[in-house]
Amino acid sequence: MASKYSELFYVEDPLVNKAKGHNLGVDITLEKYLTKEFYYMFTSSFFNSRYCGGDGVWHNTRYNRNFIINGLIGKEWMMGRNKQNVLSINLKLTLQGVNAIRQLMKQPPWHTRIKKTI
Repeated sequence: MASKYSELFYVEDPLVNKAKGHNLGVDITLEKYLTKEFYYMFTSSFFNSRYCGGDGVWHNTRYNRNFIINGLIGKEWMMGRNKQNVLSINLKLTLQGVNAIRQLMKQPPWHTRIKKTI
């Protein structure tokens, strides 16, 4: 049975996956539930996601950003005649590492690395 890849491109040799992958990380969360109309939550993830392809060299995976840090903070005020309405102010910030795709863009396009046979 032919693979989807071999249906799109002429492939002389069978495709073999001998790659290895490695994912390692830690998540940290600090949270204060809504008390006295105030809350916050800070999360962070630190990770490394790599693979070793057929060339024997370890590369970053496409989604390896090494870290993501999120912060969320908010304050609420009860308003109105019977304190039925809520006015809230919230802020969310995200800081993340550089996308590995930028590093991949330094390589020649994938279609130029395929053996062309007519």
